[in-house]
Amino acid sequence: MKEKATIAQIIRTYWNSARRNRGLIAAMVVALTGATLAELWVPLYYKKFFDVLGASRVGDSGATANLITIIIAIAGVNSLAWILYRFCAFANCYLQPRVMTDLSVSAYEYLQLHSFGLGAGIIDCRSKHSRFFSP
Repeated sequence: MKEKATIAQIIRTYWNSARRNRGLIAAMVVALTGATLAELWVPLYYKKFFDVLGASRVGDSGATANLITIIIAIAGVNSLAWILYRFCAFANCYLQPRVMTDLSVSAYEYLQLHSFGLGAGIIDCRSKHSRFFSP
């Protein structure tokens, strides 16, 4: 009976395919952490906004300037979070096809290694299913 692959072997295979882009993966983790922290920071600005709004009197120009500053800060932090999330999405769209192509090529090489002794009756699955493999 054949030995089944363990979770550790599968994760090691994925990491071997992804480690060529370690810098991109690290940048994605940092960007995702930064975006999450930025989104956690926004409610603090909303609290300041409503504190200033509740403590101000009608026609107080100092409060108006503070409110505008807080609104600009909220917009800036939300924009930063959006940019970081967009970077993560772009980096994922760049990284994922390359890792999947590498995994399919390594699976094909593994299949060829094990089917070597079966003779000439084997159909070359790479040419038959070429749409799954990158040139």
